[in-house]
Amino acid sequence: MSFLQQMAGEESAMMERNLQRHAQAYSIPYGTVSANQVGVMGNDHMLFIGNGANGWEQQLLGRLAMPEDWALRWHHVLTLRRHIAEKAGLRLVHLVMPEKQVVIPDLRWPKGTEPDFAHRPFMKIPWEAAGPSVPVYPASSFAAARDWSPVYWHGNSHCLASSSLIAARLALDAFGIDEPLDERNTATMTLTVAHDLMSHFHATPPEEEILRIRRPGEILLHRDRREENGSFTGSQYVLRNPAAPVDARLALFGDSYCWDIGIGDIMAGIFREVHFVWSKDILWDYIGKHAISHVLWESAERFLIKPPQR
Repeated sequence: MSFLQQMAGEESAMMERNLQRHAQAYSIPYGTVSANQVGVMGNDHMLFIGNGANGWEQQLLGRLAMPEDWALRWHHVLTLRRHIAEKAGLRLVHLVMPEKQVVIPDLRWPKGTEPDFAHRPFMKIPWEAAGPSVPVYPASSFAAARDWSPVYWHGNSHCLASSSLIAARLALDAFGIDEPLDERNTATMTLTVAHDLMSHFHATPPEEEILRIRRPGEILLHRDRREENGSFTGSQYVLRNPAAPVDARLALFGDSYCWDIGIGDIMAGIFREVHFVWSKDILWDYIGKHAISHVLWESAERFLIKPPQR
């Protein structure tokens, strides 16, 4: 059994224990929507993001009209990114993390239903403007892993730590880095957390057991901007890991998948220095100032309705 499969096996056992311990909290009837419309209960106790601030399921089903200049704005920013990266000699990779419904639609809709996702925003972005290799989109790899992994937590919008490892592997491949992701550079730890989707159904959601990637090396900077900004935007960290095999600096511009779900911590096992900024724009001045050589832009799929500016 591979390191990845062992992780997924531990996570699967945790999920079963969580369901047993918190059976009452998960006894939400199929199809129930949270009062704020953000969460919806699917099959087998699997919660999903519904139609909150980003109108995700309306996006997914092609029912949310984009502004007339939406695709053009995406074309402009992707072209700009490609030109800047080429001129500066940077390795640039785009990573889009798929939402649950794309990978496990059978757990969201009634059995036998085959919803059409072909018109969702992801499919309409002119990704070719950024170059022939974009984007990294692990939906098919996640679906293939269902033979041995649950892929997503029941009560959370995010994927498992082992699934993050799958996404990180694809991103490293896109960089042309073939270092393995296993016990040589990746360690895990057990935590208890309140899952984000459960918080939309319960004023006091249960604390559940999860597996997370253990952050390697030294934390040079950690700045949480929630108190001053009212959101995570602008939050940062910098990690240095002298034991990492790739002697290079990586900049991550993304969201929660890099902040605390694992992508950044996995990358810190590979790169000697990792800089993260919670931003949908790529901060080119920051890259130049810190002598960055590799850039990973990451976004959860539901956020693609708003094109970045840089």
